[in-house]
Amino acid sequence: MAKAQYKYFPKFGKITEEGLAEIRSWMGKQFQCYEQYNTEVTRDNIRHYAMLGLGDDNPLYLDPEYAAKTRWKGIIAPFSFPSSCMGRRGIPQGLPGVHNLWAGGDLTCPAPLRLGTQLRCSSQITAFEEKKSQFAGKIYRQETTHTLRDQTGAVVAVYRHWAMRLERDESRERGKYKDITLAQVTDEDMKKIYEMYEREKSLRRGAVPRYWEDVNVGESLPVMVKGPYTVTDMIGWKMGNGWDQFMRMYRLKYEYAKKHPGVMYKNPQGVPDVVERVHWDDDMAHALGAPGAYDYGWQRFALVSHLLQDWVGDDGWIRRLGGEVRFFGVVGDTLYLKGKVARKYADGKDHLADLDVWVEDQRGRVIAPGYATVVLPSRTETAEASA
Repeated sequence: MAKAQYKYFPKFGKITEEGLAEIRSWMGKQFQCYEQYNTEVTRDNIRHYAMLGLGDDNPLYLDPEYAAKTRWKGIIAPFSFPSSCMGRRGIPQGLPGVHNLWAGGDLTCPAPLRLGTQLRCSSQITAFEEKKSQFAGKIYRQETTHTLRDQTGAVVAVYRHWAMRLERDESRERGKYKDITLAQVTDEDMKKIYEMYEREKSLRRGAVPRYWEDVNVGESLPVMVKGPYTVTDMIGWKMGNGWDQFMRMYRLKYEYAKKHPGVMYKNPQGVPDVVERVHWDDDMAHALGAPGAYDYGWQRFALVSHLLQDWVGDDGWIRRLGGEVRFFGVVGDTLYLKGKVARKYADGKDHLADLDVWVEDQRGRVIAPGYATVVLPSRTETAEASA
């Protein structure tokens, strides 16, 4: 990638001792979030999240009559929905102009969120440590924990995620991904993908219980496909999952940039725009050293939750899901969601299975290894309830 390509970018921010000390001073402090994208569970925001964010039309989320006949007695939100309720402001970011590259996350949600639940988020920086990387040399791992409470004050979800703070100039100059080319998708490729889409609904367990007793360690889950990834898919994700602190329009964008130097960089037409456009603007992604516009990290695991809920069925639930991102998922890539049962056990009255889950791209690379814990119905419990 020629350096002339970045002539309209200034030098990006640097990691400084003053900036590091500022972040460390915030460690462990609770910050009340505000400007949450979703502050209440409604039919509309569930539908937006499921259909736009996940491409999932499960009637458990969308059809009141269908959902009323399930164990939940009504519509529930998808497991990964809490990510759309986390505060986009409140906790300071620090190190202006230094990239914040999402690297991993872990969501625990013990029970489905129900219609009418009001949500409030608080956050704190829970870890900050120096790391080494081939991508950008010296980087810092910054971990943030978001706690979501309902109107009674009860904790309903905890989302922990970590990001790598790195200098964009350094990551670009190192060129770790310079040999990665964008996917060229053929009609034959699309035919195979469409065949998988045709089978997708038939793999949804739905109202047929997947009993814990029938699950075997080593058992593989069906493979689900998502893609090829487009900018349109990214827009759908943003519409479903929501904005973050950078996504502001017109005067609001101007006022935010005044308070936070380093969030706006000129595009080729000379217009300042947010750094978050790495997800839809190839030039901005190249400036970071990425091969092209790329997906959001948590987006991959949210898609995995689609696979998991289809597999456990209406009577099952995902209790925990997490993992790391290892490579960029760029526009044109096809994602294959996979899983395998690693362990099954009982915890009190709950019957659980731990799974290894992962996302592969069309190159065969595992771009997001992860893990999950699901709660399954038990034949014993069902028999006792019927007695």
